[in-house]
Amino acid sequence: MQRTILRDLLVLLGVFGLIWLVFSLFSYPEDPQLISIHKEEKLGEVYVDLILLNPVFGEFDNSRVDSAVRVIADRLEEGLEDSEYNYHFVVFDSEMINAFTVPGGNILISTGLLAFCDTPEELAAVIAHEMGHVEERHVVSRLIKELGIEILTSGDQYVIGEVSELLTSTSFDRKQEEEADLFAAKLLETASIEPRSLATLFRKLGRRWTMN
Repeated sequence: MQRTILRDLLVLLGVFGLIWLVFSLFSYPEDPQLISIHKEEKLGEVYVDLILLNPVFGEFDNSRVDSAVRVIADRLEEGLEDSEYNYHFVVFDSEMINAFTVPGGNILISTGLLAFCDTPEELAAVIAHEMGHVEERHVVSRLIKELGIEILTSGDQYVIGEVSELLTSTSFDRKQEEEADLFAAKLLETASIEPRSLATLFRKLGRRWTMN
């Protein structure tokens, strides 16, 4: 009798172990619709504040720079059709050449990238590309895939830290980058900004990466 119970228990544990293995091996579904825009914006507020607490991403307090970025962003936003996002742009003080999106329509741009752009059109191309990631909800999709909806929205301090790391280091897959490029090219054209500035910027970045 005891052997039978022990055997059944081992079988049951084996089944649970198999279930756990399956869930750990396969990614979570990436459907961004699992999180509403409103919820995404609330998450974004938390993550932007947390990211800016990191000395690497200290906010750059310069009203002239902020105004210049805002002028370009406003022109691009006018070209958006039926966007559900209220965009926010933050310039952070860093020599790294970088821009990335945070949930809720937040786009962070480094001073290093601003210096790297030779023309306003090149900066517009960067912003349009990041807006593509926002509108296609690539960031939310990636976070859901990596963490799962329950963990992402749990509010756990450890999870918040993990998400912040992902947001500042996440690279999108080729399909997502192509979607963002296509979105940017169309948006630049709609805003009467030369779409080829996107290709020009990428060539410059490619040369720099090759040199390094």
